[in-house]
Amino acid sequence: MLVAPTFGWHGRVSVRLEAVVGTKRLAFVLGLVVAGVVGSLPVAATGPRPPQGAPAAGTTFTYQGQLNAGATPFTGNCDFVFSLHDAPATGNRVGSLVVRSGVEVVNGLFTTTLDFGPEAFNGDKRWVETSVKCGAETTFTTLTPRQPLTAVPYALFALNLPAQYYYGTSWTGSAVKGLAVSTNSPASDAAALYGVFESPSGVLAPPETRGRGVWGDSFSGVGVLGSSGQNDGVAGIAASSGKSGVFGYNVSGPGVTGKSGGGDGIVGFSQTAGKSGVYGQNTLGAGVTGSSQSGDGVAGFSNGAGKSGVFGANPVAGGVGVTGQSQAGIGVYGTSAQADGIVGVAGASGKNGVYGQNTQPGGVGLSGYGPAGVGTLGRSETGAGVAGFSKSGAGVQAFSESGNLIEGFAAGERRVFYISTNGSVFASGSFNCGLPANCFNAGSGADLAERIPASEPLQPGEVVEIDPSAPGRFRRARTARSPLVVGVISTAPAITMNGLPGDGRPLLALAGMVPVRVNDENGPIQPGDLLTASSTPGEAMRAGPNPPPGTVIGKALGSLAAGHGSVPMLVLAR
Repeated sequence: MLVAPTFGWHGRVSVRLEAVVGTKRLAFVLGLVVAGVVGSLPVAATGPRPPQGAPAAGTTFTYQGQLNAGATPFTGNCDFVFSLHDAPATGNRVGSLVVRSGVEVVNGLFTTTLDFGPEAFNGDKRWVETSVKCGAETTFTTLTPRQPLTAVPYALFALNLPAQYYYGTSWTGSAVKGLAVSTNSPASDAAALYGVFESPSGVLAPPETRGRGVWGDSFSGVGVLGSSGQNDGVAGIAASSGKSGVFGYNVSGPGVTGKSGGGDGIVGFSQTAGKSGVYGQNTLGAGVTGSSQSGDGVAGFSNGAGKSGVFGANPVAGGVGVTGQSQAGIGVYGTSAQADGIVGVAGASGKNGVYGQNTQPGGVGLSGYGPAGVGTLGRSETGAGVAGFSKSGAGVQAFSESGNLIEGFAAGERRVFYISTNGSVFASGSFNCGLPANCFNAGSGADLAERIPASEPLQPGEVVEIDPSAPGRFRRARTARSPLVVGVISTAPAITMNGLPGDGRPLLALAGMVPVRVNDENGPIQPGDLLTASSTPGEAMRAGPNPPPGTVIGKALGSLAAGHGSVPMLVLAR
């Protein structure tokens, strides 16, 4: 195969061909003029290097011959058909047919060009078969025998060039290693096989179609395999900004895969600030994916103060810097011998420093475990240290096998509040609403109430009494100054006792302030008046002077001039 010429030469080999054409004996003396070339692979200090930018030689060569009619040189025009064969007779044709029409022959001499294609010459022997018709002849005559093509001296030299002189040669082999190259040079930059691609000027093609210094291709095995007993199996170096030392591209599978029997599958190093030891990019999927059958899928290490073993960044709204996923284990796991295992920082209002999500019933969005310390710790300068929110479940759940369920500490790590394992509540201070206004039941009182069984439906604000026909149950008070009266049904108590989640029984106000239904049966009601049951079921009235013992339910805190209405009352049984 002829490739880009460097320095060349010309040589000629002549053969005499004879055949009978019509009544004439034609004798051919064919001369082959061959352009020889050499080349060199770019290795350090070895042999001459061909000049860059030289045009390609192609596979066409000059063919010269001498045509005699009998003993007289022939003059005229002839048509020729040339074919190349791998045997002196029969055998197989190699390359393309070459047809040359109207070739001018002057005094028996002619010159033409032949091109049997790029695969015609591979170093094996070749024979040329020639057919010719001249003048008014209508048929071609094949000259016999076929003529062997013999190499000129420099062509023999080209077949025996050292390995580093070959340019553009395709190698094939049936052995375990199709091509094995080795070097014993002690130089630090020595290479057993070194490939360079020097692109021409102009716009480069897309990365996946550009030239390569070294290219590996395999239909069922490894395209490029690097192995070393003491050093890197494959080392990639890039001197251009934004380029990769090693670049892997795959339209349907992994771009780069690393595998190790006893060490790291892939190791990346970077000595530039702000750059990554390993960088992965994907416009549709994961930039970097780590998978392991028995160890860590991705392990990141950093020796820099304030730096991360693994760092994830996503500048797009709604994107995730680092995502951890596991089918049966931990999605994200952080550990530290002296500092925080996992630290999450959010710089936007309403966003989470650490966010955990679990879509399965009974699962945990974020879990903390401390065998000897705090399982989960939340800190805040101005907001809540730990906040819990749920649409249909518990916002915050607390579990403890032997300790308190919840503990609260003030400055100086002084415990001021806790809930014991059995649910008892202890507090160093008093119980308060906690707000200057709009307390628990603003406008409806703030009372202590208890769930009671009822003989009939009871409404908030109604006056109730013991039901004599159903001991242990309660009903609306039905007579004025009833000695069976016990109090008022609470509207919205601050504290509820004797109740369970979902308990719909009415609440009897035991202490505090509560709204009560009243009427003017015993006159207008003024603040400070004692109240008792009226003859209207479920309503109270002014008790008047000297009410019978056990009939007063409270003291009015509001007024009623006439008719029916509601006033706030301080619960005061007497």
